[in-house]
Formats: sequence, structure tokens, C-alpha cells
Amino acid sequence: ASQLHGEGNHFFGDGQWRAAAARYRSALALCDSEAFPDPENLAQRCRGNLAACALREGDFDEALRQSESVSSPASVPDSATMIAWLDTALSHVRHLHLCIAQPFVDVERADCRLAGELSCCPMSWPSLPRSFKRIREVINSPCVNISLGQLLRSTSSDPLSLQQSAQWLQNQLPIRFARRIEDILQLPHVVVINPQINSILSTYIETFERVSAFPEVRTPDDEADFLELIKDQLAKHNSGTRLVAEGYRDVRALYPSIRLEAFLHDHFTTRIATRILMDNYVEMRSPQPGFYGVVCQGMRPLDIIQQLSAELIELTRSLYGSAPEVEFRGNPDCILDYIPRHVKYMLRELLKNAFRSTVERHLRKGGGSLTKDIPPVVVELQQGDVHVIIKISDQGGGMPKHVQKEAWQYGWTTVESSHGEEASMVAEESCTWDRARSTAVVHSKSSELAGYGFGLPLTRLHAQYFGGDVFMQAMPGHGTDMYLMLTHLKEGTPSTEIDDLSTNLYAKALLVEPTHPKNRFRHALALIRRRSAPAAGPEECAPETQATASSSSGQRRHRARDLLQAQEDLEMAGARSATKAVLDALEELREEAAAGSVHLRPQPWRFPAGLRDFEYRHGPDQEAQAQPVPGAAIDEGCAPGLERNLMIMLHGFGGRKEPFLGLAENLQLPKTATLCFNGPEALPDELLDDPPGFSWFAMLDEETMDFIRPSAKERRRLLSLEASAKLLAEAIEVLVDHCGWLHNEIFLLGYGQGGTLALDFLLRPPSPRLGRLGGVVGVATEVLPERLAKGPRPLVVEGDEVPSVLLIHGALDKQTSPAAAKASLQRLQEDLGALEEEVKLKVFPDRGGEMLRGGHEEESRCLMEFLSDRLHGVGRRGSQEAMEKLGAEQVSFVEKLPEDAMPFAVDYAMAALQPSLSEMD
Repeated sequence: ASQLHGEGNHFFGDGQWRAAAARYRSALALCDSEAFPDPENLAQRCRGNLAACALREGDFDEALRQSESVSSPASVPDSATMIAWLDTALSHVRHLHLCIAQPFVDVERADCRLAGELSCCPMSWPSLPRSFKRIREVINSPCVNISLGQLLRSTSSDPLSLQQSAQWLQNQLPIRFARRIEDILQLPHVVVINPQINSILSTYIETFERVSAFPEVRTPDDEADFLELIKDQLAKHNSGTRLVAEGYRDVRALYPSIRLEAFLHDHFTTRIATRILMDNYVEMRSPQPGFYGVVCQGMRPLDIIQQLSAELIELTRSLYGSAPEVEFRGNPDCILDYIPRHVKYMLRELLKNAFRSTVERHLRKGGGSLTKDIPPVVVELQQGDVHVIIKISDQGGGMPKHVQKEAWQYGWTTVESSHGEEASMVAEESCTWDRARSTAVVHSKSSELAGYGFGLPLTRLHAQYFGGDVFMQAMPGHGTDMYLMLTHLKEGTPSTEIDDLSTNLYAKALLVEPTHPKNRFRHALALIRRRSAPAAGPEECAPETQATASSSSGQRRHRARDLLQAQEDLEMAGARSATKAVLDALEELREEAAAGSVHLRPQPWRFPAGLRDFEYRHGPDQEAQAQPVPGAAIDEGCAPGLERNLMIMLHGFGGRKEPFLGLAENLQLPKTATLCFNGPEALPDELLDDPPGFSWFAMLDEETMDFIRPSAKERRRLLSLEASAKLLAEAIEVLVDHCGWLHNEIFLLGYGQGGTLALDFLLRPPSPRLGRLGGVVGVATEVLPERLAKGPRPLVVEGDEVPSVLLIHGALDKQTSPAAAKASLQRLQEDLGALEEEVKLKVFPDRGGEMLRGGHEEESRCLMEFLSDRLHGVGRRGSQEAMEKLGAEQVSFVEKLPEDAMPFAVDYAMAALQPSLSEMD
């Protein structure tokens, strides 16, 4: 046992925690024998060491179990490392696992600091909830999107509607509370162990457990019991805002550097949303006249202001002996549809601050006594089309400019403890609308957030939640104007139909940056589910004109733009981890794109592992080009996502994708997207003049690093080539199944080794339907000699159409001889059964084995003529497709045009091609 224990210490010292734990367990098995005397307390030492290993591995349950069996950590002094762990970690193992947001390599240092500094503070030591595993499972469940408009439309009080609402809440509330619990558990250790924050955590856990454990709501009696449960839980959460504020104040008193702005914003945002859901369900049972769920229709803000003003005047007089009056201006008959408790809370906070600043300034002016001529607080109301604007002006001295930004931070306040309880009451009388509904709270001698600095940031959060806002205009030395803009919550307005209330954790775009992953996800769903205008009725139908065709084309372009933006947002939202919600949204996006014939960008994780290093570029956007022809319709195919062709470019041996991206950008092939891969095999840098470089199949002997020479028995290159062809086939299937491409819309352009891959892909496609590609262009390439040696094998493809092939070769090519190119041509014609016009070889006497040359007119013309005949929607093929669409008869024979009558488009394309080709030379 001692020997095993010593080996465990050795492994522990080397950082091999699992090996050390195995030795300690073996020693402990011997120590637990009844006959073992254990004079050195070896069993206790093994258990303590097992706890330390478990902590290092992150197994908190095992660490807790082993540490609880250790009678005294001081009795197990194995080494200095052990002492550091057991003196601190074992004594606090019940809460160390709450430091999820910190790496455990730092836990020892953090806990040593806390052990000394927190001893003077009243702290509690929380442990993981019993339902922790269940909470972790529920967190990953998707929240169901629901807007305020949808919520209000389901406020019927009939038994069936009540039962359905109860079932929905029973399913969705645990998800929301589980995510809030997760957020709290990920806070720093010193925050979680604060008694107030821990109390909030306990309340959230209780609500989660009680709602989760409630039997399924199936009958009206079940629904009535569930209603009582919701009421009970709502009451328990009423003190939540105060507890958070008190806990945050205590934590910052200990650690002023701790700032929790993001957490508090997310916490209160989702708190508002969850309470609206629960309150709306409670209100359904007893609907009030003039209310639409929790929203009051036709509410007069002036009535609320007058009520609050009377209460605050009375309170201020009781505290200071005098109070300012309230003067009303503007439009007193403003009407607003809103949640009354939200309005009361926001106005109470703003009025309270105005009263306090005015009174305290004139207290200082009067030497501690108030004069009777205190200037009034002015309230001005204005009615807008979308907003009601309320301006509250005071003469309280204003706020210095350098302090104004701090006023919007949680926890910032001008109230000091030396000012006493009464000043605190006026400063922060009540911070949450979800407290008691009675107005008697203003007369209490205890304040809900006295001097905690949560009033202004929570007021702005409430306003921004539904698209409003709060602005401050401070005039130092005079006073402050506060502008409160409130949005009408009418059915069909953006504030009720677009804004998502509660499904995402950090979900309000007005306060969180638009690039936040949660907002990107929310924005993507809105774009996916956006629909075009309804089609005209039968009596409005008319023959299609240029205007109607242009309108339809414009709708398709806008729809494609929305779906591509949604894809970008979803990729950003799932950059760290693709949750089930993101994956479901991607599937919904794919279905929408397929319905609209929109080509999405391929997603790397869908491609096979060897072909995930790629670049995808949409075709040129005709609408974005400068100076369009007046009156001309924009071809919808010349728009990103609506392309008719996809050009896959394959580099040569030792090449990479970047030069081909430049070629694609300069080509500007209309209605054509581009996909450039890097080969699956990375070459050693020492073999390359300009690394990095990649290869499509094996070219070098791994032992000698010499080039493999083809022979009758040599199969290494062929097997490697077939493996790459299989990867390419899988990638093409992804493009067809998930990006909406047809096989005959896909073209391959390969140079050197990439061209060999493209030709072999045609000769031996992994699937018969893969033989129906649109065409292949091979530059300075050949069919692999090992493939030629196997003899011809006719290709069997689905349908009658076989791909066209253009081979561009040079008589001076030293790597691939003209004879090899001609042998490749013959083999392609035999296997494809194609005519000479479909499989062509063009040998230029003055070129070698380089890529396309930009300065060679005949070579460029050869390429552009080939593409003009075969690309969909452009050139000769595009003209033929347009004529067929119009119902014209097919022309059986067209005489070849003379050289001087070549279309201007070919010359223009050649001119665009030359800069890129010169660069590639």
C-alpha cells in the first residue's frame, strides 16, 4: 500500500492525475482491509489525494465524496502541493465547482485569496442543486419564439385557451429558468457565494423544480392548480431586483474592479420577459375592461403622472418639509397602449430623481433649510405617430459631463450612506414594477433600492425593451431634461410583432450590439420567415409585361439577399457551437432557399474532412454595377444566390486556391459562382518556393522523396487519385442536396494535377449521375497514365447529356507532352462516346506548361467560346434557352460565323481576362 501510494505521489507530481488516482485507489483497497493496522493514517491520505486528483480532473462529485471522508486535511501532509490543495480546496469543495467560468488551474490561487479576504464577510457556501443534471439537460432545449402580438392574441379566458397557455408555460418556463441558473452559476466565485445572490439562485432553482415536477396539465382542475403555482412563484420573485442590487453592492464593496454590466442586462431583460409571460397568463383568468392581456388600451399617461406626483410630493414634504410642484405642458390628452406597471415604474424613477435633485440643490443654497420658492418640476407630453414622448425637466443643478455616462451603469449612485435613510428613500424609492401593486409602498419607511443606482439603467432597459428609449440632456449648473419615448404596443406594429420577448437569453438588439450571436440568430429567423407581398387575385391577373417581369425579378433578388444574409447571421450565431436551435434554423433556411431556387454558400462542416479549406464567391451583382442602362431590366441571374452556373477551380501540384480566386474575380463570368478548393494533402514547406502548397494525389515516394514513375504495376498515384475523386464527389453531392445546384450546372476548371483529377472524375465517376456535369476545362493536363493503361471503359450516365471537355495544351510543355495530351483526348472520346465537337484539344505551338496567358488573344478566345456555348443563361446557350422559353422552334443548323463577326461580348471578356492571366504567369 505504501509503495502504491508513493507511485501515486510521483504521478501526481508529474501532472498525470488519472494514473495517480488509479494508484491511490489500489492502495486504498488494501488499506480498507480489516486486518490493516494503518499506523501512518495511509487511508486518510489516499482519500485526500483522490479528492485532489478529482478536482484536477473536474469530477466534483468524486472530489466531494472523497473529501467528506477525510477527518482532517491537516493529517495528510504528503507534499507542499498536497498541502496547498487540501488546506484550501478540500475545505471549500462544496463551492469550488461554482467557478465554472474560471479555469481550474487558477482555482487554487483564487481560493487562497478568498479564504483570507472573505472571512470578515457574512457569506454562505452554496452547493450544486439536486436537479443540476436536469438543469443541464433542459438548457439545450429550444425556446419557442413568441412575440407580444402572438401572446396578446391568445388571451381568451375560455377553458381550452387557459389549458393551452398553461401547457405552453409548463414546457417553456423551465428552459428560461434553467438558463438563468446557468448564468448565475457562471459568475465569479465571490459573487455566487454572496447571500443575496445565493438567495436569488435558490428561488430560481425552486421555481425550476416546482414547475418541472408539476404533473402534465390535462384538465381544468390541473390548470387551476397550475395557476396557483404560478401566482405563488411570482410572489417569491418580487424581491428579486432588490436582492440582486444589494448583492452587487456588497460584492463591489469588496472588489470594486468587478463589473457585471452584461450579466445584469441579460438577467433583467429575461426577467422582464418571463414575468410578462407569467403575468399575462394570470390576467387571462380575470380579464379587465380596457386591457388586452397585460396591455392597457387607450391609457392616459397624464393620469399616471398626476397620481405619482401627488404621492412623491407628499413623501418629499414628509422628509424635507417642502417639495416642488409639478407643472404640466404640451398635449394632456396623449393616448398610449402600454403595460401600466412599466409606465409607472419608469415615470416614478424619473420623477423621483427630479424631485430629489431639486430639493437637495435648494437645501444647499438655503444653508440647510428650504425656501418656499422651489422651482417646479416641468412635465411635457407630446403625441407622435409611433411614440408618446414625455419630457421631465428639473432645476436641480444638472450633472457634469464626465459623470453622465456613469449614470447609466448599474450600481452608480450619488447617494452616500452618510446622507441617511431619508435621503436614500427619495433617491431610490422603488426600482421594480413587479413589486406590490398597491401605492402604499411609497409611504413605507423602508425603500426598495435605496441608493443602489439601479433606477436609470432599469428605466432605460424597460423603455428599450419595446423599441423606446430614454435620453438625458444635462445642463451643468442649472438642471436636467429627461426624455422618455414609449412605443405604442398595438397589434401589428413592429414593437409587438418583430421583437422577440423571451426565447433568447440576451435578446434585445437596442442595447446589445447587432453582432451579438443571439441577435444574429434572431435577425436570421426574421429574414427566413419574411414573405413577399401576396400575389394578385384572379381579377387582377394580366399578361406579363416588362414591368411585371421586372417586379417579379426584383422580389426574387430581394428574397435571395435576405436568405444569404440569414445564412451569414446563423453562421455567426453558431460559430462557437451549433446548437439544436441553430441547426433547426439552418434546415428551415435550406427549405426556403430550395423553394426559391436560391443557392446558399456551402457550409464547411458539410463537406468531407479533406475539402473543408475552400473559398466560395458569388457571381457578379449586376445591380451593384455603376451606371446601369436606363430602362433596362436587371437579369435576376446576375445576382448573388441566383446564379445559373458554378465553376469549381482545382489548382495544380504545389498550388493553392488564392491565385484562382483572383482569376475568378477578373473573369467576372456572368451568372456564375466560383468555388476554389485547396487539395487534401499539404506539402512540406521545404519542397516549395512559395509555401503553403497542396496536392490532389500522391506524386512523391515517401521514402526517397522522388517523383513516382508510372508503370504497369504502379498503383499509388491511382489509388490516391481515386480517393480525391471520391472526396470531390461527396462535395458535389453536398452542393446538389444542400445548396440547390443541378449536376449540369457545375463545371470543373483544373490546371495540371487539378485537371487530371477533373478528367479522372469524368472517366470514373463514383455515381452515374455525377457524369452529367456541365463541362470540364483542363489546362496543361492529361489523363493519368495508369488510367490509360487499363484500357477504355464506356461511361454510363443518367440521361442523354454528356459533359463537354476543352483541353488547352502547349507544344513546349516539358511536364506533359503533346502526345500524352492527344492520348488523353482519344481516351475521353472513347469513354464518353462524345463527338469531336464535344471533346476538344487545342495545342498552341508557342506555349509551355503554364496557366492561361492573359496576353494571348487566340488562347483567351478559345476559352471564352467554349464557355459561351455551355454556360447556362449566357452566350449562345443563353440565347438558345431564351428562345426555347419564348416557344421558338429549335434551329437545326447554324453556319459558323467568320472570325471578323465574333460577338463583341467575347472580345470584352477577353479584355477582362488578360490582367488576371498576366498575374498568374
